[in-house]
Amino acid sequence: MGGVSLLAFLIRAWALWRSDSDCRPLGQQNRWAFDYFFWNFVFTFCVLTALITSGITTENLQIVSLPLSILVLWVSGQMVIAEVLLAIDVKVPFRMSSLQKGDKIRPGVYVIVEDVVAVDGKQGRAWRQAWNDRYLSSPLFRHFLSQIERMWAASGLSVVAIVWGVVFGLENHDIGFALGWALPFAWGAVMALITTALAKRMLKHEKAAALDYLSTRSP
Repeated sequence: MGGVSLLAFLIRAWALWRSDSDCRPLGQQNRWAFDYFFWNFVFTFCVLTALITSGITTENLQIVSLPLSILVLWVSGQMVIAEVLLAIDVKVPFRMSSLQKGDKIRPGVYVIVEDVVAVDGKQGRAWRQAWNDRYLSSPLFRHFLSQIERMWAASGLSVVAIVWGVVFGLENHDIGFALGWALPFAWGAVMALITTALAKRMLKHEKAAALDYLSTRSP
């Protein structure tokens, strides 16, 4: 898994760094202008590598059980912070991908999707611009992003609580190890299915609202 993650990191870094890159954040031309997801990738990769290495060298199964739950905690925690800042109308404190310092903050999931699809999905700046336009033009879409962010954050923190409770609460560390590596994957799969269903429902409501609006505008 570490080898695959390292390869993904190198591919992503090259896509953003090369001189003819078409996937950098909007308004960024510098070759060193990596996006927000990239820096999160660097930080979590270093932390989790150190954690796994420490657990293996000390033969501590509890430590080796924690990497995925720590990753979930890191992502969910940022989502919670984003929602709090959004609720109190705080401006972006520093550049976050295409969002510049001083812009109105957006849900954390907005930045994640923008970066992943633009770079890893190879959709480039055209996607970043379309994603931005979509967010600005649709109240239903903005509500949907905040809704799923709260769901991912709350359920993610619950997964972390369960994993840590088992890992540190049971004497049988094998159970904690199995749960620590299986539950986050299962949670991610279930939440992806729920998100897809909610997205389809949101699109139907948005289409109905657009048709209603057009019907009121027609002579």
